[in-house]
Amino acid sequence: MAQEQDLEIQQGSDYHQVFKFYEDEARTIPLNLAGSTAAMVIRRDDFDGAKLITLSSDVDGGLTINAGASTIAVSIAAAKTSAITAIKGDDAIPGVYDMEIYNADTTTRIVQGAVTISREVTRP
Repeated sequence: MAQEQDLEIQQGSDYHQVFKFYEDEARTIPLNLAGSTAAMVIRRDDFDGAKLITLSSDVDGGLTINAGASTIAVSIAAAKTSAITAIKGDDAIPGVYDMEIYNADTTTRIVQGAVTISREVTRP
């Protein structure tokens, strides 16, 4: 079962988050991430569900897997968060996301939730 965690991202700023994963609900057995790859997508939470950000564990893909620590670090550059477009009248940009890991022939959703992207006021 995927962990539930909501995210708050500031448009125009770098975003960093480290997720730690466990095999069990008691959070006592670290999840084995050895040999895994990962992907994460953030979509607008409205009628069309447009992709806002796509990340992967490829080189410079924004996701860094630390198998020994059972963590995945998410890094989104300010240029990517600035490029998210708001709909007129939005105070914040609502979204949803999930992250999946791939290992051999298995795909597992490991975290999901809502995303709130606060709009940038100071722009170049």
